[in-house]
Amino acid sequence: MSVQKEELYRLIDTLQEKEMQIAKRFLEFLITEPDDAYWERILKSPPFDDEPLSEDDLAAILEAEKDITGGRVKPWEQVKRDLNLRGLSLPDRRKKTWKGWIRG
Repeated sequence: MSVQKEELYRLIDTLQEKEMQIAKRFLEFLITEPDDAYWERILKSPPFDDEPLSEDDLAAILEAEKDITGGRVKPWEQVKRDLNLRGLSLPDRRKKTWKGWIRG
């Protein structure tokens, strides 16, 4: 099903002034980077994070590790059922594109 331009115009007409600049930048982004190759480049080479972990970060990691070893975690499939998120899937690293991540 294709989106009609009239529908896009209607949506644009409902935007507040402060949202117009965001919408404009996003549309420009879509026009300049329309292909999956862009996302593949971004996801394959994320910027190096040289910021050291804070005490809070380290404490959160330790807490998460304790939850995992203590069995206080749920499998993704269970979380999806609990939150009624059928159809949402995690990225499949075997796929060549990111599209499968949005729709399962």
